[in-house]
Amino acid sequence: MSKVQLLPGTAGTYSFFCPGCGTWHTVHTKNEGFEHPVWGFNGDVEKPTFSPSLLTIHYIGMVPADENKSHYKGQRELRCHSFIRNGKIEYLQDCDHVLAGQTVEMVDLPLECPQKPFDHGKESNSTD
Repeated sequence: MSKVQLLPGTAGTYSFFCPGCGTWHTVHTKNEGFEHPVWGFNGDVEKPTFSPSLLTIHYIGMVPADENKSHYKGQRELRCHSFIRNGKIEYLQDCDHVLAGQTVEMVDLPLECPQKPFDHGKESNSTD
């Protein structure tokens, strides 16, 4: 069963459900015309591997940090740092949630969940 889904209208932006955060994360695997990091992807939606690690920091009270709205600032709420390898999420020790330091199977999709994948500007992704 699929562990990641290609977001509609994109050529290479995938989302997956993160059990550590209890929400969706996105991974950009192609340059889609706006500034963002691009991850390597093995192309397997059943046993995905993305590289390098994925660092996601969720913020509350996000506001543009510059007039171009290319950067945002806000109060840090949750840090999630992981490797995704062969359909498993390897959470690193610097995660702020209870799965820090653990490896778990990715959630099968489709997932009946009231949350939708984040749009750009509500989640900050960066690479190591």
